[in-house]
Amino acid sequence: MKLKTYKTLYHKAFETTNSLTFSELAFLIFFYGGVSAGFHYWTVGQTLNMYFTLLFTISLLSASIIGGIGKKGTPVLLDSFKYVPILPSTIFFYQYITSAWLSRAVQIEQIILIGLLLLYQQSLLTIAKAMIMFHLIVIAALCLQYLYFWLKKLRIIKYVITLSFLCLALIIQFYILYFSDQKLLPLSYSSAFCSLLAIISALGLASHKTMISHILSEKKYHFVPISQQKIVVFLKLASFVFIALPARFRALLKVSFIKALRDQDILLSYIYMLSFIILTSAFGYAFTKRSGEELSLTIALICTLILNSKLKFSGKLAKLNNPYLFPVTPKAASLVSDITAGILLVFTWFLAMMLYFALGLLNLVDISYSFVALLCFLALNSLFIITGNLTAKHRNRSSFLFFLFVVPLNILIEQIIYSWWPILAAGALAVLLAKYLDAFEMTKQVAHIRTKKQSIAIKKR
Repeated sequence: MKLKTYKTLYHKAFETTNSLTFSELAFLIFFYGGVSAGFHYWTVGQTLNMYFTLLFTISLLSASIIGGIGKKGTPVLLDSFKYVPILPSTIFFYQYITSAWLSRAVQIEQIILIGLLLLYQQSLLTIAKAMIMFHLIVIAALCLQYLYFWLKKLRIIKYVITLSFLCLALIIQFYILYFSDQKLLPLSYSSAFCSLLAIISALGLASHKTMISHILSEKKYHFVPISQQKIVVFLKLASFVFIALPARFRALLKVSFIKALRDQDILLSYIYMLSFIILTSAFGYAFTKRSGEELSLTIALICTLILNSKLKFSGKLAKLNNPYLFPVTPKAASLVSDITAGILLVFTWFLAMMLYFALGLLNLVDISYSFVALLCFLALNSLFIITGNLTAKHRNRSSFLFFLFVVPLNILIEQIIYSWWPILAAGALAVLLAKYLDAFEMTKQVAHIRTKKQSIAIKKR
């Protein structure tokens, strides 16, 4: 394929023309007018740092990069090449050449940038570095674009984005807690940003053949987040924890666990929950300088609020247990869903506690206080049995009422937990046990009635 032919396909796919549109011209005037003002009022280095950061962000959000993920752009190009004998490297480098060297708007951008740097009497070395950064941004954005399509083809894009958000939260936490008060970062922002672009570009250039080959292939991929072996381990742990429960209720919990562990939205919600806990607690600790006890209680409150906003009140738990498929009441099915969500919540809370314990911000006493507070919030949470087939209006109303209850309760718990934590723990466990016994009695009654009806129906046959 000739470059001219690819350029024609590129313009058709991205719906671009060789002439500048009014919107592109207005953007160039506004954007580079701001760059010129930055050169005048700030230093050239500070302005270039801001310029390249904005340019990278715009490249990821523009129609030629991420905006083409819809029904135009790169997907159209890739669909055109699925049945054409063309090498992945040809596709990648043709798109780079077409977008970075043969685009009229990009050519004008580079000319304007070089002109501004010459106008402010910058050296040729500075201009060369600026051009290298400009093309590094184009290559890095192109690599991220193909990475997105590759992960989407593998059906793991949501997991990668969620885990990336978790890693970002951990990096921010470590920076706030340690690096902000110490000179442990040898790289400046400019060096760190340039290094990041170079790493992304190098990894993209090294793996672009594999990514594009998988994207063009007709093979269907299916990603399983948690294998059957891991689910068996979780079920054994759950059976050990609930060994005292009756077999019927324990079986319902096992079914609920399997559904929760295989549900993508629920798993991602817990990962987002852990990330949000890390971010909010890190910022809260940095700006309010809360003590270890106060930090642990805050984490317990955040866990419960996120559980309700992301899972319970959003209705995601309602599909875990369908009461029409089991000999249980809707209330019992809802309680089983709440128990499943509560156990996963405790596990998420435990991970956050261990992280802060490893950082030396919490001790075992703080963790025990936080666990008691979490039990109190879960006990209050169990009173809001709303995971059944309720409308969004009823869920929002229950969510607001729960928020009104839990905020003053948190203030009360913080005041009395140090002296009365055994009483609070006993009260919370009593509420949870009462809800369980009530639902289990109803389960036995419904199971007996359904079994009797089935026996009568069999005899009639």
